[in-house]
Amino acid sequence: MRNIFVFLLLSMTLSACGQNDKSIVAEELMHHRFTIIKWNNEEIKLDPSEFIEFGENLTINGKMCNDFSGQLILQNNQIKAPDLVMDSVICNNSQLNQLDGAIKKLLQHGAKIERITQTNNQFLQLSDEDTTLVLEKKDLM
Repeated sequence: MRNIFVFLLLSMTLSACGQNDKSIVAEELMHHRFTIIKWNNEEIKLDPSEFIEFGENLTINGKMCNDFSGQLILQNNQIKAPDLVMDSVICNNSQLNQLDGAIKKLLQHGAKIERITQTNNQFLQLSDEDTTLVLEKKDLM
């Protein structure tokens, strides 16, 4: 009897761990707007007009210094927008210019996408070997 209890407890623990490792699905992204709050582990403050938004059928658009848009491919917790289109205006804010470049590289070459769980707020992390961005969900409605 004791062995059965231990087996059930272990099974429940392992299945609970597996729930945190679920793949990100398109519905979690679509129709949501995010703002970048950390860039390579440093907190940053952006204006609400600077955002990343996931649209219908996994389109992506946003604005830092430049507007950008494209069609995302989501597979195995990786996102990629190989045909991302981005304006090429240089702005006075060097941080936004650098963010434009980092976002373009992440999306065109592919980035790992992960959920970060914290109390009541929803966060995503996009990363590759050089860059890590933490995004906070900031839907308009």
